[in-house]
Amino acid sequence: MRLKTGFCLFLMVTFALSAAIVKPKDPSENKSVSYRWPVVVVPRMAKAPVIDGQVEKNEWLSAAQLAPLITLEKGLATRENNFLFVGYDENNFYLAFQFYRPPYALSPSSGTDPMGVWRDDCLEFFLRPEFGARWEYSFVGNSAGIFEEGRRQGVTDKKWKCDWQYKARQTAWGWEGELAIPFASLGLSTPKLGDVWEMAPVNNQKTPWQDLSAWTFLKNWNACEDFGYLIFGGEIPAVRIIQAGEISRDEVGACLELANFTSQSSEVQVQLTLYEPKSGQREYFKEIESAANPLGPQAEVKEWLTADKVVAEVFQNYRLVKKVEEKVAVPANQSRRISLIHPSTRGMYLLHYQVVSAKDDKLLAAGPLPFFRSAPLEISLIPYLLASGVVEVTAEYQKIPAVSADSLVEVKLLDKEGKKPLWEKVEKVNTRDLRTVIDVPVGDLSPGQYTIGCEIKTPSGQSLAQRSE
Repeated sequence: MRLKTGFCLFLMVTFALSAAIVKPKDPSENKSVSYRWPVVVVPRMAKAPVIDGQVEKNEWLSAAQLAPLITLEKGLATRENNFLFVGYDENNFYLAFQFYRPPYALSPSSGTDPMGVWRDDCLEFFLRPEFGARWEYSFVGNSAGIFEEGRRQGVTDKKWKCDWQYKARQTAWGWEGELAIPFASLGLSTPKLGDVWEMAPVNNQKTPWQDLSAWTFLKNWNACEDFGYLIFGGEIPAVRIIQAGEISRDEVGACLELANFTSQSSEVQVQLTLYEPKSGQREYFKEIESAANPLGPQAEVKEWLTADKVVAEVFQNYRLVKKVEEKVAVPANQSRRISLIHPSTRGMYLLHYQVVSAKDDKLLAAGPLPFFRSAPLEISLIPYLLASGVVEVTAEYQKIPAVSADSLVEVKLLDKEGKKPLWEKVEKVNTRDLRTVIDVPVGDLSPGQYTIGCEIKTPSGQSLAQRSE
């Protein structure tokens, strides 16, 4: 373990890069743009959902379901589940969400001050009716049902007002909510078939730690050019990303549903593709941004590249794991599911999904999802060398099925050869949170590389899982 890690370099790189990919208004002109920005074509819902804060399955069956959210910090799918649904009718745009939270912090932080809602655990929904504009509407709400709105252009003008509906509630696993935004409240009529907007639904989590995650990867909070495609589709099948990323204890992949609530049958071409890096723990979106900006982040003049050229360069560093391609006929008022399932080990993966209408070769849904397949036992290290001379070790063991109240967690600090214990501690596992945090003293160590070892075991000493960093 290197006690002094390079977070400063990581942060500088993250915020210095700038995109230089051509982003056409119609993503079907160059479908490779979906390797950077997600695309959803929203179906027109025959019946409006009731905005009461309870996301009832039957009310949202005809809505599109978005892919899992991606963290802004690492550009990976979130560890906790999240589900988002979008649709519209003649009068309103609709969105529903379900945000799962860590088992040790199920209750989100929510106040009752409307102007303080931005400081709570909240849904923040950015909506831009004018494609490519440098401004957007911001709709925000917390789990107590408190909501506000603003118009953002660099900073948010909270004096801008809009007549919209929002309801939310806490649940046994986190919280959920629904919203309806009347088109008339934005000064607009019902969008026409094929109209292209942009959006970025965000889970703005403040507790138990700050964690921003969005449907589209934002290279920084004000990167308005990184919003995903929102296209109004009329009477079309709803594409629903039921699962994506880790789908079981030892499998990765995706399950996609095509729900056709129209009066006519529909035929679509589905493509699900799974990749893995050829070497190392690569950061997919950083590679995309770097390949798109070949002159460097400080260059005054940038060469704008088409997405297919950028993707071709980046994918020299990835290998194909599995691909599913299928032409699917979906009769009226029926649904079909298509899956990609692959047995996996711990490591980094990239999923790309794409659904195209066979009638006109237009995208119905597409996007990338980088994710990390975790092991049954994962440990993370945070050094607090200057403040207290310790390394904080967090052991998470939610995936170990045999963990019981009598199980033990053992943490060891090993010497430079990784053999001799220099310090160790054993305590009972935390069956409520399924995670343990232990401070390892390192202030007296000489400079060099050391190893932290962690093991979950039974009282008799039988090992259930172990890991070292």
